[in-house]
Amino acid sequence: MGIFTSLGQLEEAIPLIQQKGAKVRTVYSPIDCREILEKIGVRKTSPVRFATLLGGLAGLSLGVGFAIYTFLEWRFVTSGKPTPPAVPLVVVGFEMTILFGFLSTLLCMLFLCGLPRLRGSQGYDPRFSKDRFGLLLECDRAQREEIEISLEQAGAEEVRVLRTRETSQ
Repeated sequence: MGIFTSLGQLEEAIPLIQQKGAKVRTVYSPIDCREILEKIGVRKTSPVRFATLLGGLAGLSLGVGFAIYTFLEWRFVTSGKPTPPAVPLVVVGFEMTILFGFLSTLLCMLFLCGLPRLRGSQGYDPRFSKDRFGLLLECDRAQREEIEISLEQAGAEEVRVLRTRETSQ
């Protein structure tokens, strides 16, 4: 774990560390920064929008289907016409679209964020929410010393060695 005082130092450290063969596990940052995501190779698109679309389409289908089923099952005659009226179909379909779109978005976001998180994040320091940047790496024991030196050369204020959960149990 390397702790940095500036974004520039962190951005310089990421490619240097990746060249050494270490894997970036987590980056802690007090700000949202697309440059960091690009350097560590995280996709820009999120599947949340697709979950919202699918949930909305499912809600629309169910809402319209329920309204038509209700009309046909109980033989509601509206304005003297035996066909399903458009207004209830639109209203119920719209409401179900909103409901299912919201629920699918919420569930997808919770799943992707790994919530609820029952354990604290490994290596998290409260300074990461104020003014420091953290770089949590995964490497072999043989690479550890070389990685520590590289982090210090990149400008890390502090370098910590954290034990993995598998070895600490």
